[in-house]
Amino acid sequence: MSHDETNQSIWKIAPKKSTPAMTVAGVFAKAQNKTCEGIYEAMLAAAPQPPQEAVPPEVMAALDRMCVPLHESYLKGATAQEDARCMALIRNYILK
Repeated sequence: MSHDETNQSIWKIAPKKSTPAMTVAGVFAKAQNKTCEGIYEAMLAAAPQPPQEAVPPEVMAALDRMCVPLHESYLKGATAQEDARCMALIRNYILK
């Protein structure tokens, strides 16, 4: 993939099946003699935003732990293993 193809500004998450609003936008674009690309763009513009997934409490706790400066840590004496566990939890959540 080129840099342009991996640039997030050209990507959009859309439903697997078109919504009524997307279908209307596509029909309207077709009636205006838009090209396939124009119809596609009109339908994507009418696509709803994906629902926001709640961040699990254990991931938020791990983020909180990893974002607190050590001299202010409420988990004084925590081990490097706990830090590693938190980082793995965050990584797994992000990369799922």
